[in-house]
Amino acid sequence: MEEALTPRQSRILKHIIEEYVVTATPVSSEAVVRRYEPHVSSATVRNEMATLQDGGFLQHPHASAGRVPSDVGYRHYVQYLMGDAHLSQTEERTVLHQFHQVEGDIAEWIHLAAAVLSSSMQMPVVAIPPVAHVSRLRRLDLVEMSPGTVLVVVITWSGTVRQQLIRVEGEPSTTLNQLAEHLNEAFWEQSAADIRVIAAGWSDAGILEMIAHLLDDEDRGQAANLRIEGLSYMAGQPEFGTGDRLQPIVETLERPRTLEALLEPLFQAHGVYISIGQEQPVEALRECSVVLGTYGRPGDISGVVGVIGPTRLPYWRAVPLVEYVAYVLDRLLEGTLV
Repeated sequence: MEEALTPRQSRILKHIIEEYVVTATPVSSEAVVRRYEPHVSSATVRNEMATLQDGGFLQHPHASAGRVPSDVGYRHYVQYLMGDAHLSQTEERTVLHQFHQVEGDIAEWIHLAAAVLSSSMQMPVVAIPPVAHVSRLRRLDLVEMSPGTVLVVVITWSGTVRQQLIRVEGEPSTTLNQLAEHLNEAFWEQSAADIRVIAAGWSDAGILEMIAHLLDDEDRGQAANLRIEGLSYMAGQPEFGTGDRLQPIVETLERPRTLEALLEPLFQAHGVYISIGQEQPVEALRECSVVLGTYGRPGDISGVVGVIGPTRLPYWRAVPLVEYVAYVLDRLLEGTLV
């Protein structure tokens, strides 16, 4: 695809995309010459624009003298023309400073990540806490609530807490604190399936089955963590200025299954994932683009941050911003952010 365009065609396509993203107005040959290519004639630019349209990179809206990018044009821009987009050192320091104000609280980190992205992009934001592909035990606490009743508290590696009361028969052979420490040592980082296999024949079968049950509950409940914030920003986009165009998009984004469909290809690889227009797995979102980034440990525990907007998205801004916020969350989870 890159070889299909001459250097001048690539420049003109880049100019049209960046101009259209900012103005939301079809871009004419005269505008390209006036603002970007003063040494090229309007006739030459018109010819190149016609060639780009024939190649599927541009579209010609009805009754307009200008052109707008197609999904193919945006994809070509992201892959070949955007270059090594990155945040300035000042922007990176500003983001880091904000995260340094919040210590050790995953929920606050995710809330802040959403705030950083939404304030910078003025677009709807995806911000999902780290979710284990299979929930594993990070820590267990046992608390006596009354004689014969124990509160089992399970903390997973994704930071969520699940708890349940359980009845126990007779007097335990050790104190609950000692038992909890023994179980923490034996079952640290184990999944529900692992616990059931390892625990066969143990005397504390009731407590161990409850731990496995709570981990199962966490696996089943992970879809509830998927959220999109700032949907009202969509109403401010010219593409979606009428209710009949906006409503189906908002309704679709509010469905948990939509998010699952958007995220499914993302978790196949760690990093930034960009889906543009007709590439979307959900038909109602095929006038939208998403830029999503994962953080965490690939194949083990992962979260997502990103932005959703019209295909007329400032990719040169969205991609490095999502990438950097995901990087910061990575370092926070590893405890290496300095």
